[in-house]
Amino acid sequence: QAKALLAHLDAHPGTHPAGIAHSLATRRARLEKRAVVVGETTGDLRAGLAALAEGSPAAHVVSGGRGAGRDRRPVLVFPGQGSQWAGMGAELLDAEPVFAGRLAACEEALAPYVDWSLTAVLRQDEGAPALDRVDVVQPATWAVMVALAEVWRAHGLRPAAVLGHSQGEIAAAAVCGALSLADAAKVVALRSQAIARELSGHGGMVAVSAPHDEVAALLTDLSGVCVAAVNGPSSAVVSGDADGLDTLLAACERQGVRARRVPVDYASHSAHVDRLAESLPAALDGIVPRDGDIPFFSTVTADWHPGTGLDASYWHRNLRSTVRLEESLRALVEQGHDVFVECGPHPVLTVGIEDTVAATGADAVALGSLRRDDGGPARVLTALAAADVEGVPVDWRPAVSHGAPVGLPTYAFQRERYWLEADTAQGDPAGLESAVRLADGGAVLSGSLSLAAQPWLDAHRTHGAAVVPATALLDWAVRAGDETGLPVIAALDEHIPLLVPDEGRVEIQLTVSAAADDTGARPFAVHSRTLDADADADADDFAVTPWKRNATGVLTDRPAAVAPAAPDTWPPAEAVATDPAPARTLVEERGLDLTAPFDTVRSLWRAGTTVLADVVLPGTDQADAARFRLHPALLQSPLALAATTEAATAPLLPAAWRNVTVHATGATRLRLRLTPGDGATWTIDARDAAGNPVLTGTAVTLPAGPDRLPATTGGDAPHRVAWLPWTDSTPAGNPRPDGPWAVLGD
Repeated sequence: QAKALLAHLDAHPGTHPAGIAHSLATRRARLEKRAVVVGETTGDLRAGLAALAEGSPAAHVVSGGRGAGRDRRPVLVFPGQGSQWAGMGAELLDAEPVFAGRLAACEEALAPYVDWSLTAVLRQDEGAPALDRVDVVQPATWAVMVALAEVWRAHGLRPAAVLGHSQGEIAAAAVCGALSLADAAKVVALRSQAIARELSGHGGMVAVSAPHDEVAALLTDLSGVCVAAVNGPSSAVVSGDADGLDTLLAACERQGVRARRVPVDYASHSAHVDRLAESLPAALDGIVPRDGDIPFFSTVTADWHPGTGLDASYWHRNLRSTVRLEESLRALVEQGHDVFVECGPHPVLTVGIEDTVAATGADAVALGSLRRDDGGPARVLTALAAADVEGVPVDWRPAVSHGAPVGLPTYAFQRERYWLEADTAQGDPAGLESAVRLADGGAVLSGSLSLAAQPWLDAHRTHGAAVVPATALLDWAVRAGDETGLPVIAALDEHIPLLVPDEGRVEIQLTVSAAADDTGARPFAVHSRTLDADADADADDFAVTPWKRNATGVLTDRPAAVAPAAPDTWPPAEAVATDPAPARTLVEERGLDLTAPFDTVRSLWRAGTTVLADVVLPGTDQADAARFRLHPALLQSPLALAATTEAATAPLLPAAWRNVTVHATGATRLRLRLTPGDGATWTIDARDAAGNPVLTGTAVTLPAGPDRLPATTGGDAPHRVAWLPWTDSTPAGNPRPDGPWAVLGD
């Protein structure tokens, strides 16, 4: 797939990367094996695609996820102090409106409790306080975490739980809705001020890389210190008196245990916090905890905790008790949570999470958000990409909203041919596989359509749905005329667009009546029904939809108007060349995909209101041209480009035909003259390179908006009809079953 995209970029150098990203992210299915290329320049993106195509690692490529294709249960994890860095969040203030908006709300919530500007602190403005103050760093980090969670939410993350480490629980409470933003701001501001006022300068903390029981053994003969946090199978934090911590560090050095002093001058999660037992809850009196929208898992109790229980006394316990992170992670993993997204300025818990997950043997993953000195939009996209390749649903639309849809190569299937092939899988490229002349003089032409047997249909998508173009209906009508000796399509009107499901197939029948009018003209109709993927000869047992009449028309043997003489020169002297790219972009923006083989327009001219075009089938599709009377792509694209204007809200596509004659079959290249008439009609004069007529007639174009797409079945259906049973438990607010009823639709 990466190779195909690179080749497409080479062939279309003017394609904007934003359009490619928009089309790939919003108009293609997210399959199990995924990769995301992140870059700030076209060169970055091309380098990433090249590395992906070669299977080489690259800084711009995120791939190799293990969890795509299954339901994930993500947990947002909020770290405590230690993830901060100077300048965190500053880039996102300018580049990410969602982040900036949520941070502004946090700043407003903090304002009653602090005498400094949150924005000034993050931007490191002159005169702003530094992050080495606990009463600054904790509220600032809290605000960044809450704003980052909003960015994740805006991109589709729906956490199954929230988890916080020490002060991170305040952010978790705000994000899950258990505390209002105002109450959470009060907790983080007054809690940190109490630490600065009562605890700073009286203790410290040491991180020890050893299991909890070994750390506890090291503390046996020490006084004034205790285990403050257990972050993983080999990670703990000790808190307490400075003398006791010095003794611990010396003991660790003698025994070869890795330990380091945490850069704080207070002892959270120790007996030092007892001096706040009355003053902190009193300061927080008045907060109103409530049930949140997301379950809150407490690292104080290592269990689920009701939102209503996050009252003033809880926040003293949060500061005093041991942080039971490892125990909490094990419980969440055992309950099926398998993605842990650390929502902070820098990942400080990821190692502990990964070690805990590894110890359980579970297939779970730890992800980050920002990184120290790497906190801009590219890092956010990389974090989203890491979640995406791990199977976490990501809504890419906010990230690619500035791009417009563009035509791209279809999926590069890894095809493998086996010696046994079913005839139905091969299919006729045109769709009609057989024709039977009936005893009464009528005729039935039948066949089937699927994206597997007719892959060119997958390239013609209107508003995301694979739709059989009306030019294909015209091709079928011409074939029916050949079978019945009525070569002129006097009329053809599409009533219901014919959709092809992503799975399964569509059975089609074109019936020509035996009854003719006094001129010899005979009516015909096109019907279809959708079949299950397992349908065989007993198709009635596998029908997903009933038969529908998609189109009707009239065949005649009375010649239409004589084709005009070929121009002496091509293009005519009065024609003015115009770039087809803007017209193609406009059509795609209005909802029509024009990927190969429908990307046929090579040159475009205008002579007054007349549109002239050179159209060519791509080389890979020219071999199939002989199977059609006229390949549908040769007319569909130029008519769409000619008829769709800036004022249109949907692409204008042919939906009816009048007096069409095909003079020659199997064309791969056309010179087209499209002349507009009354009522959205276009007179068509199609010729080969030598000027010989190929097709003449008239097309009628109509807007192909989503409202024209019919109801059908399947997960990708534009609309679906569903019957819901009425029960006595139906809420009283719903309509009662008595009284008049109307059922609309098929």
